[in-house]
Amino acid sequence: MKKILRKTIFLLLLSVAAGSTITTSFAASKPDITATSAFLYCDTTDEVLWQKNADKKLNLASITKLMTCLIAVEKLGLDHVVTVDAEATRVDKAESMVYAGEKITVEDLVYEALLCSANDAAKALAIEVSGTQKKFAKLMNKRAKKIGCTNTHFANASGVKIGKIQSYSTAKDIVLIAKEAFKNKKILKIAKTAKHTLKATNKSGEREIESTNLFLAGGKATTFSGDIKVKKYKGVIAGKTGTTPEFKTTMVVACDIDGFTVYAVVMNSTLENRYSDIRKMLNYARRSISKYTAFEKGEIFGEAKVTGGAQNKVEAAASEAGLVNLP
Repeated sequence: MKKILRKTIFLLLLSVAAGSTITTSFAASKPDITATSAFLYCDTTDEVLWQKNADKKLNLASITKLMTCLIAVEKLGLDHVVTVDAEATRVDKAESMVYAGEKITVEDLVYEALLCSANDAAKALAIEVSGTQKKFAKLMNKRAKKIGCTNTHFANASGVKIGKIQSYSTAKDIVLIAKEAFKNKKILKIAKTAKHTLKATNKSGEREIESTNLFLAGGKATTFSGDIKVKKYKGVIAGKTGTTPEFKTTMVVACDIDGFTVYAVVMNSTLENRYSDIRKMLNYARRSISKYTAFEKGEIFGEAKVTGGAQNKVEAAASEAGLVNLP
C-alpha cells in the first residue's frame, strides 16, 4: 500500500512540475526574531520550513509539563483522585494552585499544569505516579528517547531549576515532545482550552483559570515594559509556554494553516517578544506554504495483493487526502 501511494504521489508531482515554471528565488522573507533558537516544522509533509540554532541546548522551562501531563494521564487516567502530598507544595511558584491534603482529580491537576504552568500541580502528578520526582524524571527521559529526542534531559516534573540542575532541550526536540503529547486526545483537549473552571475540592471552592497561551483567545501579557495586547491567532490548535528564572521565555504552538499542521517553537526569547516571534514564524509559514492535493481521501489506486485473506486482492484506497507543499 505505501509503495503504491509513494509512486502515485511521485507521478502526480512530476505532472505538476512539467506544467509549472519552477523558480529558484523564494518570495517570503525569513522571519526576523529575537529568540536564540527557533524551529518551524510542517508535520503534515514532514518538512522543515525554517530554523535558527534548532539543535542548541537551552532551558525548556514549563514546556516540560507537556511530558509530565502525558505520562500522568496515561498512567493514572483523568478521573483518578490525587491526595496531594505535602512535598508537592514545596516548590517555587507564583501562587499556590494545590494544597497539602487536597483531594483533586488528575484532570484538574493537568489543567493547572498546562494552563497556569502550576509547578506544584506538576510535582503532585509526579509523586502520585512514581513516589518521587527523581523516579518520575526517569520515566520522562525514557519516553523522550523513545520518541527520538537526542538532546533533551528532564530533571524534574515542572521544569524548575534546582540549584545548578535544570531540564534542557532543543527547539527541534520540543516539536517531538509536543507532537507526542498532542497525539493524546485528552491532553490535546486540555492544551487547546483557553479557560477552565476547576471543581471545588476539600481545600478550595470553584476557581476559573486561563491559559498562558494567549493565541487561543487573545488577551494581555504582563512584561517589564507593561502589559501588551496579544491577538488571537487564526488556526492555533494548542500550545505551551514557559519562563525561566532569568525571565527568558519558551513557547511551542501547533497551528492549522490551510490544512497543514505546523509547529512553531522559540527558546530563549523575552517576555516582550515571545508572541511576536511566534507570530512572525506562523505568518512566514502561511506565506510559504502552497497546498497541492495529490489525491483525495477514499481515492482508489488499483488493487493490492493480500496473503492469507478471504480474497487474493483488495482495492487500495487512500485513508486520508494526500497534501503536498509546492513552494
